[in-house]
Amino acid sequence: MLEETRSHDKRLIDAFHAWDVESFWGAEAESDGKFNVCGFSTLSTLMEVMDPVDNECLSYEVWDDSPTGSAVTFAAISG
Repeated sequence: MLEETRSHDKRLIDAFHAWDVESFWGAEAESDGKFNVCGFSTLSTLMEVMDPVDNECLSYEVWDDSPTGSAVTFAAISG
């Protein structure tokens, strides 16, 4: 599942970097709510109401808590 999570995150990060709100929403819609993306509504709202912002992903990490069968991914994006 972790590879699927990373792939989903990459699609969101790439869409955000390109300021492509349709792809951002599309990635989330295709996941059918499988992933809990904290801040999704805030980020999508920013993309819908603001002019495009140059940005880059500075870091992407995974906290894998194997004993509980869960993981958290997080990214730092500068704009």
